[in-house]
Amino acid sequence: MKSNSRKEWMLRILSLVFAVLLWAYVRGETNILQTKTLRNINVVYEGMDDLKQRGFVIISPKEAKVNVTVEAYSNTMPYAKDSISAKIDLSDYSAGEFSLPIDVSSIQSDIKIKAFDPATIPIKIDKRASQAFMANIVVKGKPATNFSLGDIKKQERVSVSGPSTFINQVEKVEASIDVTNLKKTDYLKAEMIAYDSKGEQVENLTIEPSTVQIEVPILKVKTVPIKLNIIGDIPENINTEYFSVEPKTVTIRGNSDVIDSVDYINAKEITLDNIRQGTNDLSLNLPENVSLVDPKVKFKVNDNLGQLISNGKILRIDDPKVNLLNEDEKYSYKMNYDGPILIKYKGQTDRELEASEVLLNINLNEVTESGEFPIEVSLPLGFELLSLSPETIDIEVKEK
Repeated sequence: MKSNSRKEWMLRILSLVFAVLLWAYVRGETNILQTKTLRNINVVYEGMDDLKQRGFVIISPKEAKVNVTVEAYSNTMPYAKDSISAKIDLSDYSAGEFSLPIDVSSIQSDIKIKAFDPATIPIKIDKRASQAFMANIVVKGKPATNFSLGDIKKQERVSVSGPSTFINQVEKVEASIDVTNLKKTDYLKAEMIAYDSKGEQVENLTIEPSTVQIEVPILKVKTVPIKLNIIGDIPENINTEYFSVEPKTVTIRGNSDVIDSVDYINAKEITLDNIRQGTNDLSLNLPENVSLVDPKVKFKVNDNLGQLISNGKILRIDDPKVNLLNEDEKYSYKMNYDGPILIKYKGQTDRELEASEVLLNINLNEVTESGEFPIEVSLPLGFELLSLSPETIDIEVKEK
């Protein structure tokens, strides 16, 4: 029994030894020498801090890669890429264009560098510069209906730095804000962008501050009539009711609580002499915290019936009948006017003109679209028309 047991143990030991030898043999046969090209290995730029301290910056390329062919055994090859170091030395270089050699090595001695491509990198270095600009705040879009954009900051001072080549291309710096459909005051952030003379963005620059936060006041808008304020001596034959302002209304803006309380705007005082002499420009008395949407608009006083220019009498037709001539049966017509018509006239006698004697016509020959159309006035024999107010009436034209 002991003899058999000893034999079994001897067989087991021999089997183990044989297995170890076989494993070593197989391992030795499979760990073969290989050649492989490792692609897109990052090239490290050495000396960047020194370059920056001396006031220079790389224009191109911002980064570089190299393909490296190595030789290593198969059990080492999986770690080859991590062992590769590729770099260029920027020390002592200044502005200009250079072709710098790439230094490629491996931290593992059993990995050999056979070749690499490219062997050099074309580097462009420029002097770093800085320039101050007044950046424009550009507004895009329009607020919601019945709202208006208040006064906003127009410019922001910025510093633009980078390669002098790119700095010299900068024509302007802008930050755009979009106010489309805004209904309340808000703060909007916008990015500063540098543009060249063609309106294209200039890249590779640093702008400080890079963004700006703008207060965007949104005000309520309202259109109200203007009230005339004619002062001084007014003769009995002059009716100030027949003077008007052109334009008749003004669009104002302000905070909601203020605007909601305004039903009209008073004009500043003006005399008949001012109007007669042609100095009829009109200024407005705007309430506190109320401004004009269009501050450039000009207001004038109109002597609609020429009361200050010539003698004559005035006829007021409160319920005028205006005849529409040459209507086309393909269209329907609607007059958008329900006020009185004022006629200034003179006659060969002292007899006053009657409303029933006045013929008012509008000629619609070949009219196919809505618009303002002139009133034609016919007076009886012995009467002369001096002026008319209004001179036109708005007519809405629709195809049936």
